[in-house]
Amino acid sequence: MKIDVKVKNLGKLKEAEFNIRPMTVITGPNGTGKSFFTKSLYSILNVINKNVYHESVNKTIRQIQLQLDALTKSIEDAGTHDSFVATEITNNLEKLKNEFEEVSDWKINLYFTFATSRVAIVENIQEYYAKYFDELVSNSANISTIKSISDDIDSNFRYFVRQLKNPQKYYSNFFSTHVENELKDNFQISSLNELISFGEDKIEIKIDELLSIELSDNQTKISLHTDFIDEVFGLSSVVFFESPAYWKVRKALKSAKDNQNRHRLIKKKSDDDLDDVLTVFYDDVLTGVPKYFYDLDDALNTKTKTEGAFKTATDLLEATLGGEFVFKGNNLSFKDNKSGREISKNLVSFGMTNLGMIQALLKHNVITQGSFVFIDEPETNLHPDWQVKLMEVLLELAKGDVNVVITTHSSDLVKALEVKIKKQQIELIEDFLSVHFVDLDGKLREFESEDRLQQLIEARSLLNSTYEELYFSDL
Repeated sequence: MKIDVKVKNLGKLKEAEFNIRPMTVITGPNGTGKSFFTKSLYSILNVINKNVYHESVNKTIRQIQLQLDALTKSIEDAGTHDSFVATEITNNLEKLKNEFEEVSDWKINLYFTFATSRVAIVENIQEYYAKYFDELVSNSANISTIKSISDDIDSNFRYFVRQLKNPQKYYSNFFSTHVENELKDNFQISSLNELISFGEDKIEIKIDELLSIELSDNQTKISLHTDFIDEVFGLSSVVFFESPAYWKVRKALKSAKDNQNRHRLIKKKSDDDLDDVLTVFYDDVLTGVPKYFYDLDDALNTKTKTEGAFKTATDLLEATLGGEFVFKGNNLSFKDNKSGREISKNLVSFGMTNLGMIQALLKHNVITQGSFVFIDEPETNLHPDWQVKLMEVLLELAKGDVNVVITTHSSDLVKALEVKIKKQQIELIEDFLSVHFVDLDGKLREFESEDRLQQLIEARSLLNSTYEELYFSDL
């Protein structure tokens, strides 16, 4: 994937244009906004990678089914006819849900057309339920209870019909809401205003002519091209990986997540509003742990270990480590190949955890061909020798149809990339490699050369400038 991303007023970034290529390197001093950019782009792509409209359709159907079940249980002396009607409607909704599942990987415009074609079916189910409810009211003693539940069912049916009649409108609404919540969750902030800087009132993010987003705490304006939706939805996965420290305390963090979920509120807007959407709000419960950690952990628990396209890279990492990380439910341990023993993660170094988790992502097929991978400071806790091996792996991924975006402060890592690229003589290097150096003024440094390899060398020289000054001052 080749995209150019422009950002304004995003955290420490005043104005910058990042060229995303199969191998993208972003470097610069601490506190310049590198992670602001990668976390934001990850959040946007991660939402598009999931068909949020399809997810909402499933939730609406499930909500009606649960309410029907509650209605049946609330009817005094419920008879065979009541059970039959509830089962009939539930089965019809389940059939509809399965139909939507079968087309869930269609291109978005075709999916929207399919959704619209199902309006009459939902209206027929709704009419069938309305007739049954009229009969129920005339024969039931506890009218107030069943009417309250029925009002909710009727409201959800009408909402469902509107949702299917206006799929583009609702997709836009869902996308806006999910992006806002994704950013808040990944940055662990309660307000988007915390991301806006330089005295401005909004963040601007633009991806070519395909996506335009204006973010403020009051509203989100989005223009999204369907071709971009299809391209990002077609990615096999979107992954953000950073500090190995999270994995060392994985069990405690999963417990914190469960506690956070207990505080989530689901609210539905006015039934008369055409833009009505099911929206998830958070009551300012922040754990300090970004959502992308949990996303990655969930992916590792749902994927299976198979021999993927990057076996050479996986084997290289396993040989370097002398073993691999093993997931068993909530437990994580390291299996030593020589002894065959499983060692507690608490006894494994941060460097081994860092390299081992990347190996696990490959072996469990979380990272495959067609993935988009963000790695924040992959050199963390790694000896230069292991940094070289890691860069060899990342380069293989980039050559194998994986978009790799790394932020780094390591001149060793940058040098390793430079040497590996020279040895492999990659053609059309400008379409493969992109290099950025973020300065303290919130803008990108303009390189002297247009050549990508020379830019890599310039970036490394800038990273080494502090060391050079230190050595010369000693002389």
